[in-house]
Amino acid sequence: MNKVLFAVVCVVLASSVALAQEYPKAEVFGGYSIERTGIPYEDIWGSEEDFEELMDLVGEIGGEADHDSSRFLKKGFQASVTFNMNEYLGVEASIRYHSGDVVTMRLDYPSTELGAQSATMSGTQSGFAFLAGPKVTLRKHERLIPFAHLLFGVDRAKVSNDLEGDVEYFENLMNYYGIEFEDDPEFEDSDAGFGMAIGGGVDLKMCDGFAIRLIQADYFLSKHHEDTLNNFDLAFGMVIRFGD
Repeated sequence: MNKVLFAVVCVVLASSVALAQEYPKAEVFGGYSIERTGIPYEDIWGSEEDFEELMDLVGEIGGEADHDSSRFLKKGFQASVTFNMNEYLGVEASIRYHSGDVVTMRLDYPSTELGAQSATMSGTQSGFAFLAGPKVTLRKHERLIPFAHLLFGVDRAKVSNDLEGDVEYFENLMNYYGIEFEDDPEFEDSDAGFGMAIGGGVDLKMCDGFAIRLIQADYFLSKHHEDTLNNFDLAFGMVIRFGD
């Protein structure tokens, strides 16, 4: 009888230990990401009023122009690895990359003794960040697993302005109508600065070893030169769980 009781106690203790350790030792995430950039593009490429004035001027000389701007960097991804120290607390290291056209302007010039020409100006931004910090996970539900994290690190941002077409012709045509450029119409600038992300999301566990990240939303702050950029990131993708 004593042996049976001892065996039952051992089974109960073993089950308790197993339940206490029902969390993955490591989690690897990868997926698509989109960012709403906080870059002050008016200071880099000009304000909406500046573009409207230029388009009116092109119209006055018989040309056509249209302008588009967007704060969403739609080409992006995120990847991270988390090492869980216990059921709730882990350490996360992540990378994130985003890029896209912030400003686009298309110009069709009239025929003059210089000829006719079309050109497209594209102002682009890209950023690559490496961040690390604590991650807290709530594992009360078997399948829906919410989490929150606070990450710090480095963000490298780059802005550039590209002109498709004959740059010399573009400058000559503008000068022909009395428009002088103070700077080169094509430029590139990059800077590495402080980055911080705070946010969280929800994973849906499909089976042992695999989950789907339904959503991850972060406020992403980065500092470049004298500017503080208030960015917002959204991501979703797959999670590989090791040691479930």
